Amino acid sequence: MACRESSIQFLREDGYTPIRVPRERIKPMDLIGRLPGAARPKQIGSLLEIVVPRPGVSPPEIVADEVVSEVSGKKTDKLDIGIGLNLLGTIFRALGAVSASLSAAFSSARHVEFVYEDVLSDSVSILGLRGFLGKHPPLDPDNPAVADYFIGDGQVVVITRTLKSNSFSVLATDDQGRKVDIDVGVLGKDLAKGGVAA
Repeated sequence: MACRESSIQFLREDGYTPIRVPRERIKPMDLIGRLPGAARPKQIGSLLEIVVPRPGVSPPEIVADEVVSEVSGKKTDKLDIGIGLNLLGTIFRALGAVSASLSAAFSSARHVEFVYEDVLSDSVSILGLRGFLGKHPPLDPDNPAVADYFIGDGQVVVITRTLKSNSFSVLATDDQGRKVDIDVGVLGKDLAKGGVAA
């Protein structure tokens, strides 16, 4: 699930876990679990889906759309064009856009860099979450996830903060490090099929 690309190490140092195919539905209070013998962890739903509501016990509020200035404007290392286009193609497919025109659009490029833009954060207070869990809200015994991850040998973590952005930039360079143009006209047609603007 986690990307191992070294150029985003600063995200890990700040406590984030980059994922290969980001999805908008990943939110604070979601659970990531791993069962014994499983190769990778997986998203199993929200903590609130397995907690039985009880009077006087309220979950922490999710604070949405906080500006994350320390990440906005940062960029990855220069990636080989093959690796960069592979990552970009994965993102396009996740957005529902066609990626067939990528090679043509970047035909004169040898390296690419990704730039994070307008990064926002959704989060819950860790103290608030600890206070909520400290009140021992009952778990739904009929939910299979409770038996697998909370009673059995599974492991589970709660997401407390997510980063999100609805735009990013791609910088393309040649072998000498000079910026080269991207054929946005070719690219734009395929992106438009997924409702994405270039």
